[in-house]
Amino acid sequence: MDNSIVRFAVYDNTNFYKIELSRTLLHFTEFDFTYFWEQCIEAGKAARKTGRLPQNIVTGAKAAVGRAHPYIEACIGTDYSEIVLDCIIEYICHSERIGLEELWARCISPKNPYEEAIFRRISEYKANRAMNRWTSIVRLQEYAKNKMTFIFDTDDIGTILSDDTVRARKEYFDLALSVAANELGCSGNLLPSVKLLTPATLPNSAFVVGKVSKSIYRRFADELAEGRDLSAMEKRDCSKIRDQLAMEAYSYVKGMTRPNEIEMNFALEAIRENPAEIYYPDSLKATIDLEFELMVRDKIYMRKCENCGRFFTALDDNTRCDRVNSSGKTCRRQYEELVESISAKAGGARDGQGAVSQTEGNAYAENTETANITEISPVSSLIPPPEVREPVAVPKETEKRAQKLYNALYKRVNKGIDENEFKEWSQYLSNMKRNLKLGEASLKQYEEFLDYSDRLCREVKLASKNKTVHAPVEKPYDMSNPVGKTANNTEKAETPAETDGNDAANEISEEEFVEIAELSEKIEKKHAEKAASETAPKVPQVEGTVVSSDNVKVKPFMPQAFDSLYDAMQAGSSDDEDGGESAKKHGKPVEIKKPKWERLSREEAFKDNDKDEE
Repeated sequence: MDNSIVRFAVYDNTNFYKIELSRTLLHFTEFDFTYFWEQCIEAGKAARKTGRLPQNIVTGAKAAVGRAHPYIEACIGTDYSEIVLDCIIEYICHSERIGLEELWARCISPKNPYEEAIFRRISEYKANRAMNRWTSIVRLQEYAKNKMTFIFDTDDIGTILSDDTVRARKEYFDLALSVAANELGCSGNLLPSVKLLTPATLPNSAFVVGKVSKSIYRRFADELAEGRDLSAMEKRDCSKIRDQLAMEAYSYVKGMTRPNEIEMNFALEAIRENPAEIYYPDSLKATIDLEFELMVRDKIYMRKCENCGRFFTALDDNTRCDRVNSSGKTCRRQYEELVESISAKAGGARDGQGAVSQTEGNAYAENTETANITEISPVSSLIPPPEVREPVAVPKETEKRAQKLYNALYKRVNKGIDENEFKEWSQYLSNMKRNLKLGEASLKQYEEFLDYSDRLCREVKLASKNKTVHAPVEKPYDMSNPVGKTANNTEKAETPAETDGNDAANEISEEEFVEIAELSEKIEKKHAEKAASETAPKVPQVEGTVVSSDNVKVKPFMPQAFDSLYDAMQAGSSDDEDGGESAKKHGKPVEIKKPKWERLSREEAFKDNDKDEE
């Protein structure tokens, strides 16, 4: 049998439950009760509407909390049968900030079975016949964590504790609790305890070993039928007369003889099915203390992981656990891979130092066999020094050209070039200048970028004039990547000349593009004028009558804004189609005449209106 597994039994349960030393304790201290808590809250909300606790939710919540510890699972039908109701009571008191007395008084006249159950449970609290099992589990989880830290934690992570130190720490912690209980007036026989028994000496052994018990009963059935009934003693305090009760039962079997060989072999097979030793704890706290005691006895210790800081079972001298962390690997495996990578880099650095003589090689081999991993040179020493680059000198003419392009594009933001596109271009220009100073870019790449910027500027000017979006311009590099990567790239990038040569068949000249743009603009103007003439109100022209301006709605004039005088002259030359054509033919600017206004008196202004009324 595995020594790391022990069996225990509880009252009113014929099954045996196992404890895996250190694993059961770690599981309980790290167990998350969130799901159980949420199920209890859901059950409480449903009970407020229906007046009864939904049994399906209650059963699921009990199954969830039973997975926290084997003792809770064993007593889920007895001591922990009301744990869901205990959790609901705690939630009501915590959420509404009231005490048990106020909640008890609120349910003193219950309106439904739900309130009646709450009133009955709190009454058991008040009479010390029960306790809130939910709050007890939470406090015992904290107790187990603190005891584990007190016994196994060290000031320096990785320190291995001696057996005497571990036992002394464990006994000191238990003694401190006993002293506190004694000073508060609680004697030791009232504290939780554990008994070491065999299957035949358990309180319910007659039901645990049922097959053998039936054969024994058949032998003494007549004598036992005439015996005195002792069941009334269970309701009394019989702690002082236990031996007397045992001798009363012995008087009926003192003349017993050994059974025949067949019956004894039958009993032997039934007894072999059960463990030789059974622990009988009377509470969850006693079960936790039992696990600590057996761990110290069998020298099963815990250690805090250097990586994640959580406790784990220390089966060897390793200081890292086997839990899977955020990297998808265990802490131990992650550390081993780190050591292997450092060792591989150190070996590669030694191989790169060149050939050594035979004498030096033998001495080096002897030293490396006894070397520790901490003697490996740091990883930074294995990395070759960075290449020293000199800054690239930029001619003044090139700097002036770049500044001129920047100013030209800046003036046409949102008037031919999008703001985000300008920011991208400006950032690329700044990165290019910085990399020139660091020596990470060449002057040829800078000039290629300026050539691209010239083509972009011409397209933007044309689009600004035609009030459209500029045509796409082939970029020399991927402007979404840093410039420094382009400079160090081993692959050969295509130059603008090569790109233009490959796509020459699919491109049109700049003159053809301008003609197409002007033609499309004229067609759009003609359609706009035709639509305006159709929608405008038609006013009849009659001789000798004056057309009132109230009947005609004139759209107010909105002057167009320009960045420079040159842009205004260029736009003015194409605004008026007739005037522009005549200006081109005669070579003279179109003359603009000022309107002539005549001031009328009040009588003259209303003269025509008076005639109409007559």
